[in-house]
Amino acid sequence: MIIDTMTKTEVMLSLLKEFKEEIVPLYSKAKKELGKTTLPRVQRTGKTESISKDKESNGHNIFHIVYKVTKDGYNMNAYCEFLWHGKYCYATFFTDNSVVVYQRHCLERYAERVLNKDVAPDIVFKKYLLDKQDGAFQISLQAPNRERCQFFGLADALFLGDYDEPTKDNLNVNLHWYNTCISLKETHATQTGILHSLALMQKYVKELGFNPLDTYLSKEQKKMLKDVRTSETKSVSYIEFLKRTYMLHQLQLSLNLPWINLYINDINSRMETISHELKNYGINTASLSPYGKEVGFAIKGEINYRG
Repeated sequence: MIIDTMTKTEVMLSLLKEFKEEIVPLYSKAKKELGKTTLPRVQRTGKTESISKDKESNGHNIFHIVYKVTKDGYNMNAYCEFLWHGKYCYATFFTDNSVVVYQRHCLERYAERVLNKDVAPDIVFKKYLLDKQDGAFQISLQAPNRERCQFFGLADALFLGDYDEPTKDNLNVNLHWYNTCISLKETHATQTGILHSLALMQKYVKELGFNPLDTYLSKEQKKMLKDVRTSETKSVSYIEFLKRTYMLHQLQLSLNLPWINLYINDINSRMETISHELKNYGINTASLSPYGKEVGFAIKGEINYRG
């Protein structure tokens, strides 16, 4: 049960625990049931079909589970609506220990600033965001009015949230809580560049079907990655994806953020992997810079916290 005395982190960890223990087991059961009837029909007709179910957790939270079957396989999403400090929120969950929360205000701003029309928050969430999150990327930086800020590029908008340092209880989970969003029209140059980069990365991951920098690639994904490397058209997008990822990390490191040391080993490891990969294409990462005039996207000092 969500109560107001809980912190944002405690709320997300509590919901994530319920998701893993009570909702994830339902996925395999549903997949088995759908495989007997729905999948053959979808493969024959090519039409996507979806089934929705609700499950009340032991903590009395209602989880909405959406099973979608396409000719390519299954797509299963779970989300939960809850109240916290009088704020209506939507939480989505992923099997890689991730939870993403959108406050109602955030969804209202999306309707106002991106869609430019009056759309109810629940419709915004279910129609424009829910199915687009898999390929989305986020990065923790600064903002002029926030010392610690999460930037999340999704569905033609830049979502912003407060970054909270992890504790010993949540070092191995990904917790994201977004308070508001801005459209391309409202972004400053660096924000526009970050959003453009995140959008490119999201587009490529969606086309490919997986994140090529994922630490745990399946055998099938590793085979697909080999095909990408040898494809003249796909390798262009792949190279751009690697360059953008590398420069976003460069931007992080250039800000000298004290809390970045929590992730420095992972960041350095990823940058080394990218450098090695780009070298195969004749690209020296020493020539890359987020502040570069030709391939960069940031203006020095623009997003630095000003107190």
